[in-house]
Amino acid sequence: MKIGFVPLDDRPCTRDFAAAVARIAGEDLTMPPAPLLGHFLTPGSPEGILAWLKEVGPELDVLVASIDMLAYGGLIASRSPEPEHNLARERVAALNRVRNSRPGLRILAFNVLMRISVTCSDAASARCWEMVHRLSILEDRASLGLCSEAELAEKDRLLVSVPADVLAQYKRARARNHAVNLFCLDLVSAGVIDFLSFCQEDAHVFGPHRAEQETLRDRVRRLGLAERVAMYAGTDEAGTLLVARAINERRGLVPRFGFLYVPPGAERNVPVFEDRPVEENV
Repeated sequence: MKIGFVPLDDRPCTRDFAAAVARIAGEDLTMPPAPLLGHFLTPGSPEGILAWLKEVGPELDVLVASIDMLAYGGLIASRSPEPEHNLARERVAALNRVRNSRPGLRILAFNVLMRISVTCSDAASARCWEMVHRLSILEDRASLGLCSEAELAEKDRLLVSVPADVLAQYKRARARNHAVNLFCLDLVSAGVIDFLSFCQEDAHVFGPHRAEQETLRDRVRRLGLAERVAMYAGTDEAGTLLVARAINERRGLVPRFGFLYVPPGAERNVPVFEDRPVEENV
């Protein structure tokens, strides 16, 4: 089986682990040239990757693709409001051309649900990360009527303290990403994407992601896509999971698992930066 793989970025956990799974299974996995994937704060090249897909697409049996790399240039790039929604959507829609280039091609894709704060790369952005993260939580709690007077006052202080341009860019990127998330469901419904994983990036029990997730779940229900769309907390492992899924599907294998939580009750814990108990996510 020939697997094409477009990773989320160039980190070992998002790129090399998936390649290792394919190698262990004895499958042939090909990826875009490393320079096209960018590095840290340097985005990858969606146009370059789409050109690569046009070249290799006719040879593939399965394509496992990061929507965020195709749309924006990777995970960190996805937190910037550029490119605008129309260009991001156009890049993702190009998957239809890849599918048409190879009869029988199966496409498994994964799309990040944006974290509830900004990228942290230095001391100044670290402070912004703390403020936006806390503000995101408090705004959601306030919308539910759960804030104390002290929390409402804290929210108002944060609205003044967070640099206006930082907050505006964060909210623009968030709105665009959610629109792309919804568009991906249209591609599943149209048969362009065979299976889609939504991966919740760093979050909390409260935050703007909560309403976004519910909107996506409602769309999944209305389109009848429950068997073709998954949603869980965690991003870095998504590509590796889908490579394993592609191999298992090809071989007709359905792995079964049992779980033991230590200590008893640990399954009800909500990990830091996640939005649901361990048991639910597993």
